[in-house]
Amino acid sequence: MNKITFQKARVKNFLSYGNIWQEFIFPEGMSIVQGIDNDSGKSNGAGKSSITEMVPFALFGKTIKNLSQGKIINWYNRAGCKVELYFEVNGDNYCFKRGLK
Repeated sequence: MNKITFQKARVKNFLSYGNIWQEFIFPEGMSIVQGIDNDSGKSNGAGKSSITEMVPFALFGKTIKNLSQGKIINWYNRAGCKVELYFEVNGDNYCFKRGLK
């Protein structure tokens, strides 16, 4: 059986993430993600759910919620959506890169 280990993801202009590269390291084991939107002080819109959308978008070009391309690109910047997913399969390293104009 193949073992897949997700190592990290990088995103820019993807869903709630803006025009600055953001990097997420995926440690082995269970992780808890908490977030606060600095503009509103609330946890809504902080990008927690967007993290789960990064993996299927990078691999398949689709999100779990089956969002249209226009909704995947950051609503504020409206251009340059990029996602990079780094992972390992049975000791071999891979990087998938996907973007939208």
